[in-house]
Amino acid sequence: MNEELMQAETAETGGAPAPKGEKKWKKLTLSKGKKGRRIKIAVALVLAAVLVWRVAAGMGQGAPAASMDYTAVQTMRQDLSVSVSGTATLEPADSYQVTTLVSGAIQESPFEEDDMVQQGDLLYVLDSGDAQNSVARANISVAQTRLSYTQAQEALHPTASISGTINEVFVHNGDSVTAGTALAKIITSSELTIDFLFPYVEPSEFYVGQDATIFAGNFDGSVHGTVVSVSNSTAVTTNGLQSSSVRVKVNNPGVLSDSFTASAVIGSYSSYGNAPITLGTPPRCTPPAAAR
Repeated sequence: MNEELMQAETAETGGAPAPKGEKKWKKLTLSKGKKGRRIKIAVALVLAAVLVWRVAAGMGQGAPAASMDYTAVQTMRQDLSVSVSGTATLEPADSYQVTTLVSGAIQESPFEEDDMVQQGDLLYVLDSGDAQNSVARANISVAQTRLSYTQAQEALHPTASISGTINEVFVHNGDSVTAGTALAKIITSSELTIDFLFPYVEPSEFYVGQDATIFAGNFDGSVHGTVVSVSNSTAVTTNGLQSSSVRVKVNNPGVLSDSFTASAVIGSYSSYGNAPITLGTPPRCTPPAAAR
Protein backbone atom coordinates (compact mmCIF):
# COMPACT_ATOMS: atom_id res chain seq x y z
CA MET A 1 0.00 0.00 0.00
CA ASN A 2 2.96 2.30 0.71
CA GLU A 3 4.22 1.81 -2.83
CA GLU A 4 0.81 2.73 -4.18
CA LEU A 5 0.80 5.95 -2.15
CA MET A 6 4.31 6.76 -3.38
CA GLN A 7 3.25 6.17 -6.96
CA ALA A 8 0.30 8.42 -6.41
CA GLU A 9 2.57 11.11 -4.96
CA THR A 10 5.01 10.76 -7.84
CA ALA A 11 2.23 11.18 -10.29
CA GLU A 12 1.08 14.29 -8.44
CA THR A 13 4.52 15.86 -8.45
CA GLY A 14 5.31 15.05 -12.02
CA GLY A 15 7.30 11.85 -11.51
CA ALA A 16 10.34 13.27 -9.72
CA PRO A 17 11.59 11.06 -6.92
CA ALA A 18 11.87 12.52 -3.45
CA PRO A 19 15.29 13.64 -2.41
CA LYS A 20 17.35 11.20 -0.33
CA GLY A 21 17.01 11.71 3.37
CA GLU A 22 13.69 13.47 3.18
CA LYS A 23 10.44 12.06 4.45
CA LYS A 24 8.77 9.78 1.99
CA TRP A 25 5.38 10.41 3.51
CA LYS A 26 3.80 13.66 2.59
CA LYS A 27 0.31 14.93 2.69
CA LEU A 28 -1.58 13.51 -0.23
CA THR A 29 -2.94 16.32 -2.37
CA LEU A 30 -5.23 15.43 -5.18
CA SER A 31 -5.90 17.75 -8.02
CA LYS A 32 -9.33 18.62 -9.01
CA GLY A 33 -10.88 17.39 -12.21
CA LYS A 34 -11.31 14.01 -13.86
CA LYS A 35 -7.77 12.96 -13.10
CA GLY A 36 -8.15 13.69 -9.42
CA ARG A 37 -11.37 11.75 -9.19
CA ARG A 38 -9.78 8.73 -10.86
CA ILE A 39 -6.93 8.77 -8.39
CA LYS A 40 -9.36 8.95 -5.46
CA ILE A 41 -11.32 6.01 -6.83
CA ALA A 42 -8.14 3.99 -7.34
CA VAL A 43 -6.90 4.69 -3.81
CA ALA A 44 -10.31 3.74 -2.34
CA LEU A 45 -10.33 0.47 -4.26
CA VAL A 46 -6.81 -0.38 -3.08
CA LEU A 47 -7.71 0.37 0.54
CA ALA A 48 -10.88 -1.75 0.27
CA ALA A 49 -8.95 -4.67 -1.24
CA VAL A 50 -6.36 -4.55 1.55
CA LEU A 51 -9.10 -4.44 4.18
CA VAL A 52 -10.94 -7.42 2.65
CA TRP A 53 -7.67 -9.41 2.44
CA ARG A 54 -6.87 -8.79 6.10
CA VAL A 55 -10.40 -9.73 7.25
CA ALA A 56 -10.33 -12.93 5.19
CA ALA A 57 -6.91 -13.87 6.50
CA GLY A 58 -8.06 -13.30 10.10
CA MET A 59 -11.22 -15.42 9.68
CA GLY A 60 -9.49 -18.31 7.95
CA GLN A 61 -6.31 -18.58 9.92
CA GLY A 62 -6.90 -16.75 13.18
CA ALA A 63 -3.94 -15.47 15.12
CA PRO A 64 -0.58 -16.35 13.67
CA ALA A 65 0.55 -19.64 15.20
CA ALA A 66 3.87 -19.81 16.97
CA SER A 67 6.45 -21.91 15.27
CA MET A 68 6.77 -25.48 16.68
CA ASP A 69 9.66 -27.90 16.45
CA TYR A 70 8.98 -31.54 15.61
CA THR A 71 11.26 -34.59 15.91
CA ALA A 72 10.70 -37.52 13.59
CA VAL A 73 10.82 -40.95 15.29
CA GLN A 74 10.33 -44.50 14.10
CA THR A 75 6.81 -45.90 14.48
CA MET A 76 6.56 -48.39 17.36
CA ARG A 77 4.08 -49.76 19.97
CA GLN A 78 4.62 -48.41 23.46
CA ASP A 79 2.74 -47.50 26.63
CA LEU A 80 1.29 -44.06 26.96
CA SER A 81 1.39 -42.67 30.48
CA VAL A 82 -1.14 -40.04 31.32
CA SER A 83 -1.07 -38.32 34.68
CA VAL A 84 -4.27 -36.83 36.02
CA SER A 85 -4.29 -34.74 39.12
CA GLY A 86 -7.36 -34.08 41.19
CA THR A 87 -9.30 -35.11 44.31
CA ALA A 88 -11.69 -38.06 44.70
CA THR A 89 -13.12 -40.49 47.30
CA LEU A 90 -11.97 -44.13 47.11
CA GLU A 91 -14.64 -46.79 47.75
CA PRO A 92 -13.92 -50.57 48.20
CA ALA A 93 -15.20 -52.94 45.55
CA ASP A 94 -16.69 -55.20 48.24
CA SER A 95 -16.90 -55.15 52.03
CA TYR A 96 -18.20 -57.37 54.83
CA GLN A 97 -18.77 -56.55 58.49
CA VAL A 98 -17.73 -59.37 60.81
CA THR A 99 -20.21 -59.95 63.67
CA THR A 100 -20.36 -62.44 66.55
CA LEU A 101 -23.20 -64.84 67.25
CA VAL A 102 -22.28 -65.45 70.92
CA SER A 103 -21.36 -63.34 73.93
CA GLY A 104 -17.97 -63.63 75.59
CA ALA A 105 -14.50 -62.18 76.06
CA ILE A 106 -12.07 -61.86 73.15
CA GLN A 107 -9.05 -64.06 73.93
CA GLU A 108 -7.11 -63.66 70.68
CA SER A 109 -7.19 -61.34 67.66
CA PRO A 110 -4.21 -62.32 65.49
CA PHE A 111 -4.36 -59.39 63.06
CA GLU A 112 -4.09 -55.61 62.86
CA GLU A 113 -5.55 -52.88 60.70
CA ASP A 114 -4.39 -52.93 57.05
CA ASP A 115 -3.36 -56.62 57.33
CA MET A 116 -4.25 -58.80 54.35
CA VAL A 117 -6.47 -61.81 55.09
CA GLN A 118 -7.77 -64.67 53.00
CA GLN A 119 -11.19 -66.23 53.13
CA GLY A 120 -11.32 -68.69 56.03
CA ASP A 121 -8.50 -67.05 58.03
CA LEU A 122 -8.93 -66.95 61.83
CA LEU A 123 -9.97 -63.49 62.98
CA TYR A 124 -10.89 -63.89 66.65
CA VAL A 125 -10.87 -66.45 69.46
CA LEU A 126 -13.70 -65.93 71.96
CA ASP A 127 -14.20 -67.31 75.45
CA SER A 128 -15.62 -70.76 74.79
CA GLY A 129 -17.94 -70.90 77.83
CA ASP A 130 -21.07 -69.46 76.26
CA ALA A 131 -20.21 -70.97 72.89
CA GLN A 132 -19.92 -74.46 74.38
CA ASN A 133 -23.22 -74.01 76.17
CA SER A 134 -24.79 -72.94 72.90
CA VAL A 135 -23.31 -75.96 71.15
CA ALA A 136 -24.54 -78.26 73.91
CA ARG A 137 -28.05 -76.83 73.68
CA ALA A 138 -27.93 -77.16 69.91
CA ASN A 139 -26.83 -80.81 70.20
CA ILE A 140 -29.68 -81.54 72.62
CA SER A 141 -32.10 -79.90 70.23
CA VAL A 142 -30.74 -81.96 67.35
CA ALA A 143 -31.00 -85.18 69.39
CA GLN A 144 -34.59 -84.38 70.35
CA THR A 145 -35.44 -83.62 66.75
CA ARG A 146 -33.92 -86.92 65.62
CA LEU A 147 -35.81 -88.80 68.32
CA SER A 148 -39.07 -87.13 67.31
CA TYR A 149 -38.35 -87.99 63.69
CA THR A 150 -37.60 -91.62 64.57
CA GLN A 151 -40.74 -91.88 66.68
CA ALA A 152 -42.78 -90.37 63.87
CA GLN A 153 -41.33 -92.89 61.42
CA GLU A 154 -42.05 -95.77 63.81
CA ALA A 155 -45.56 -94.44 64.41
CA LEU A 156 -46.25 -94.61 60.69
CA HIS A 157 -45.05 -98.23 60.58
CA PRO A 158 -45.59 -99.97 63.96
CA THR A 159 -43.37 -103.03 64.39
CA ALA A 160 -43.33 -105.99 66.77
CA SER A 161 -41.29 -105.19 69.87
CA ILE A 162 -40.86 -108.88 70.77
CA SER A 163 -40.94 -112.20 68.98
CA GLY A 164 -44.02 -114.29 69.68
CA THR A 165 -47.57 -114.93 68.66
CA ILE A 166 -50.27 -112.31 68.01
CA ASN A 167 -52.74 -113.17 70.74
CA GLU A 168 -55.30 -110.44 70.01
CA VAL A 169 -56.02 -107.96 67.21
CA PHE A 170 -57.85 -104.80 68.27
CA VAL A 171 -58.07 -102.87 64.97
CA HIS A 172 -58.53 -103.76 61.33
CA ASN A 173 -58.21 -102.15 57.89
CA GLY A 174 -60.29 -99.00 57.61
CA ASP A 175 -60.48 -98.34 61.36
CA SER A 176 -59.53 -94.90 62.71
CA VAL A 177 -57.17 -94.74 65.65
CA THR A 178 -55.75 -92.07 67.93
CA ALA A 179 -52.41 -91.85 69.70
CA GLY A 180 -52.17 -94.50 72.42
CA THR A 181 -54.74 -96.84 70.91
CA ALA A 182 -53.87 -100.55 71.40
CA LEU A 183 -53.42 -102.22 68.04
CA ALA A 184 -52.58 -105.83 68.89
CA LYS A 185 -51.26 -108.06 71.65
CA ILE A 186 -48.20 -110.21 71.12
CA ILE A 187 -47.29 -112.99 73.53
CA THR A 188 -44.24 -115.17 73.63
CA SER A 189 -44.42 -118.79 74.76
CA SER A 190 -40.67 -119.22 75.15
CA GLU A 191 -40.41 -116.96 78.21
CA LEU A 192 -42.71 -117.07 81.22
CA THR A 193 -42.82 -114.70 84.18
CA ILE A 194 -44.33 -115.34 87.56
CA ASP A 195 -44.75 -112.89 90.45
CA PHE A 196 -44.43 -114.70 93.80
CA LEU A 197 -45.27 -113.52 97.33
CA PHE A 198 -43.01 -114.38 100.28
CA PRO A 199 -44.65 -113.66 103.67
CA TYR A 200 -42.60 -112.24 106.53
CA VAL A 201 -39.53 -111.81 104.32
CA GLU A 202 -37.88 -108.43 103.68
CA PRO A 203 -37.24 -107.48 100.02
CA SER A 204 -33.54 -107.18 100.86
CA GLU A 205 -33.37 -110.97 101.19
CA PHE A 206 -33.72 -111.30 97.40
CA TYR A 207 -31.64 -109.94 94.52
CA VAL A 208 -31.73 -109.89 90.72
CA GLY A 209 -30.08 -112.94 89.16
CA GLN A 210 -30.83 -115.17 92.14
CA ASP A 211 -31.71 -118.79 91.32
CA ALA A 212 -35.28 -120.01 91.85
CA THR A 213 -36.89 -123.45 91.72
CA ILE A 214 -40.36 -123.45 90.14
CA PHE A 215 -43.06 -126.02 90.67
CA ALA A 216 -45.73 -125.64 87.97
CA GLY A 217 -49.19 -127.21 87.91
CA ASN A 218 -49.46 -130.87 88.83
CA PHE A 219 -46.10 -131.79 87.35
CA ASP A 220 -43.83 -133.84 89.58
CA GLY A 221 -40.64 -132.20 88.35
CA SER A 222 -39.40 -128.64 88.83
CA VAL A 223 -38.25 -125.94 86.44
CA HIS A 224 -35.29 -123.60 86.89
CA GLY A 225 -35.98 -119.88 87.08
CA THR A 226 -34.13 -116.60 87.71
CA VAL A 227 -35.14 -113.55 89.76
CA VAL A 228 -35.51 -110.55 87.40
CA SER A 229 -36.91 -107.94 89.84
CA VAL A 230 -37.85 -107.37 93.46
CA SER A 231 -40.56 -104.91 94.46
CA ASN A 232 -39.55 -102.23 96.97
CA SER A 233 -42.99 -102.31 98.52
CA THR A 234 -44.78 -105.13 100.32
CA ALA A 235 -48.02 -106.81 99.36
CA VAL A 236 -50.74 -108.27 101.50
CA THR A 237 -51.98 -111.80 101.05
CA THR A 238 -55.63 -112.84 101.33
CA ASN A 239 -55.15 -113.64 105.00
CA GLY A 240 -53.48 -110.28 105.73
CA LEU A 241 -49.83 -111.32 105.71
CA GLN A 242 -47.21 -108.70 104.77
CA SER A 243 -45.21 -110.19 101.90
CA SER A 244 -42.41 -109.30 99.48
CA SER A 245 -43.13 -109.54 95.74
CA VAL A 246 -40.47 -111.22 93.62
CA ARG A 247 -40.64 -111.69 89.83
CA VAL A 248 -39.08 -114.82 88.35
CA LYS A 249 -38.41 -115.56 84.67
CA VAL A 250 -38.72 -119.15 83.45
CA ASN A 251 -37.76 -120.64 80.12
CA ASN A 252 -40.80 -122.59 78.99
CA PRO A 253 -40.01 -126.26 78.58
CA GLY A 254 -42.81 -126.40 76.02
CA VAL A 255 -45.82 -127.49 78.08
CA LEU A 256 -46.53 -124.44 80.25
CA SER A 257 -49.00 -121.68 79.42
CA ASP A 258 -50.88 -118.91 81.20
CA SER A 259 -53.49 -121.44 82.25
CA PHE A 260 -51.09 -122.88 84.84
CA THR A 261 -50.17 -121.71 88.30
CA ALA A 262 -46.87 -122.23 90.09
CA SER A 263 -45.02 -121.92 93.38
CA ALA A 264 -41.34 -121.24 94.01
CA VAL A 265 -38.50 -121.76 96.41
CA ILE A 266 -35.84 -119.04 96.48
CA GLY A 267 -32.98 -119.58 98.87
CA SER A 268 -34.52 -120.85 102.12
CA TYR A 269 -37.89 -119.18 101.51
CA SER A 270 -40.99 -120.70 99.96
CA SER A 271 -43.62 -118.63 98.17
CA TYR A 272 -47.17 -118.26 99.43
CA GLY A 273 -49.77 -120.33 97.55
CA ASN A 274 -49.83 -120.65 93.77
CA ALA A 275 -49.21 -117.65 91.48
CA PRO A 276 -50.51 -117.31 87.90
CA ILE A 277 -48.07 -117.72 85.00
CA THR A 278 -47.78 -114.84 82.53
CA LEU A 279 -46.73 -115.30 78.92
CA GLY A 280 -44.01 -112.83 77.95
CA THR A 281 -42.60 -110.10 80.17
CA PRO A 282 -45.00 -107.67 81.86
CA PRO A 283 -44.01 -103.98 81.65
CA ARG A 284 -43.19 -103.65 85.39
CA CYS A 285 -43.07 -105.61 88.59
CA THR A 286 -46.11 -104.89 90.76
CA PRO A 287 -47.45 -106.69 93.79
CA PRO A 288 -49.64 -109.47 92.36
CA ALA A 289 -53.19 -110.17 93.35
CA ALA A 290 -53.67 -112.44 96.31
CA ALA A 291 -52.31 -115.86 95.49
CA ARG A 292 -54.79 -118.63 95.11
